[in-house]
Amino acid sequence: MEDSQTPGVNPIPVQQEPQTLQFEFRGNGWEFFKIWIVNTVLTVITLGIFSAWAKVRTKRYLYGNSYLGGQNFEYLADPIKILKGRLIVGGFFVLYLFSGYVHFALPIIFLLILVGLTPFIIVKSIAFNLAYTSHRNIRFRFEKDYPEAYKRYFLWVFIMVITIYIGFPAALRRFYDYLFNRVKYGDTKFTFKNTESLYPIYIGAFFLNIAIVVGLGLIAGALYFVVSMLSATIAVTGAAGFIAVGYFAFIIAAYGASFYVYAVIRTWTFEYFARQLFIDDIRLESHLVASELGMLNFTNFLLILFTVGLGTPWAIIRFRRYTLEKLSLVLPSKEKLDQFVSSQSKSESAEGDAAADIFDVDFDFGF
Repeated sequence: MEDSQTPGVNPIPVQQEPQTLQFEFRGNGWEFFKIWIVNTVLTVITLGIFSAWAKVRTKRYLYGNSYLGGQNFEYLADPIKILKGRLIVGGFFVLYLFSGYVHFALPIIFLLILVGLTPFIIVKSIAFNLAYTSHRNIRFRFEKDYPEAYKRYFLWVFIMVITIYIGFPAALRRFYDYLFNRVKYGDTKFTFKNTESLYPIYIGAFFLNIAIVVGLGLIAGALYFVVSMLSATIAVTGAAGFIAVGYFAFIIAAYGASFYVYAVIRTWTFEYFARQLFIDDIRLESHLVASELGMLNFTNFLLILFTVGLGTPWAIIRFRRYTLEKLSLVLPSKEKLDQFVSSQSKSESAEGDAAADIFDVDFDFGF
């Protein structure tokens, strides 16, 4: 029998086409409102005790409606462990409040202890929330390194203070480096290349903010000049009306501009992550548009303002849907994710549940 392959000729490798997986969000404002209003009422009635359950219910809904590759994320935390963390910090805060009645120096001592515990609390909260987050039955993890956390935290806080926060972008970059290079999905570590500076983002946003402030100032000055000229020919009440409308318009424009600057920073930051953050050879891709995100944030602000807070659930849903669905993962091939998930699943089952910890509590107060 003849060999179908020509001797001495290597087969030409098949070029794999990159595959893009889009994030998707399937949440509904009315569904989330029912969860949010119950959480709010019960948290108030129980004097904050229910907040642990509120956090879990909120995250389970938001994660459960966040999809990638047809599979949703899961949040698996136990509210009791979250409550323990909050009771510890709450008890510490109560002692701090009343310690001054015992001795005038005790509040300072308690404050110094809290400052000393800050890196520990941050690391524990990150590790806790990642350990109880999963996708395709594979959990995320965080490799805790407390000495490095303390070194970076206090060093860069000191640098920020002595540079009057000019060192903030550099400190933030070191925090991202510490955080993302210790995150794992199953047994595969994230890679944060940390080859780019954050200064272009914040310097650009600073000058954009200056330009907007100057522009609004010039517009306000021009309007004031026009009203002053007209006030000589129209009634005083009419001039006052012009001034009131102009002032209101200026306030709205200023708020809108601030939301736009925030959106620019967030958009550029997401693009920064897309260039820097990898898991194996899978990378992130961002399609956020600053003008769209700025308008979304501004309308969400108005929604919450004019509904006296009741529109908050819809604002959260709108924001999460937009930001999530503007992100995607780029894989080197169509089969990559299935192969990757399969290898992680084997590792996960062999490794067992790494979340079990005698000090496994969450110190995060956010809902």
